[in-house]
Amino acid sequence: MQKERDKRTSQIRLFYAMLTNSGLLELKEDIVSSFTNGRTVHVTELSDVELQKLCSTMRERGFPTTQKETQEYRLRRKIYALCFDIGIIYGQSPEDWQMNYAKVDAFCISRGTVKKGLREQGAGELKKTLRQFSAIAAKAQAVKEREQTIAMLEREFNEAIRTENFELCDTLREQIEQHKTKHKTRKK
Repeated sequence: MQKERDKRTSQIRLFYAMLTNSGLLELKEDIVSSFTNGRTVHVTELSDVELQKLCSTMRERGFPTTQKETQEYRLRRKIYALCFDIGIIYGQSPEDWQMNYAKVDAFCISRGTVKKGLREQGAGELKKTLRQFSAIAAKAQAVKEREQTIAMLEREFNEAIRTENFELCDTLREQIEQHKTKHKTRKK
């Protein structure tokens, strides 16, 4: 009896550790409610089987239990956030997430610095991968800003043509060409 109670207590502690380490403690009631289909919001009201299944489901989904896992979890979250910002991955459904995991893993294995799937990487390897995705994100942002600048200059150019301000047209045309040429020479 005492052994079963100790096991249950350790399962509850594990549940709270995973929520705390992942920064999701404030969502505890929502997670329990979702898991029990609205039956309860209290982890103590779960049966032993439900509690064990909830903890193993959370472990399978990568919830961290130790400090080392917490650091790795946070690095992975940052990488996934960058991937969303860049537009590499998208969607919120479980099917989307499965596809997103596969996309990022395929990229990491084929073109990544470490040549391992994201979930197989340790903290040091994740830091290298994060640097790589940060560089990709910075480049994507620079390209986006350059395209916006060219679009703005082209609007100004068209307005200058409409108002027959040909001196301004000449200056704007040169600026547009400079922005387009900068990109072409860097691309090589």
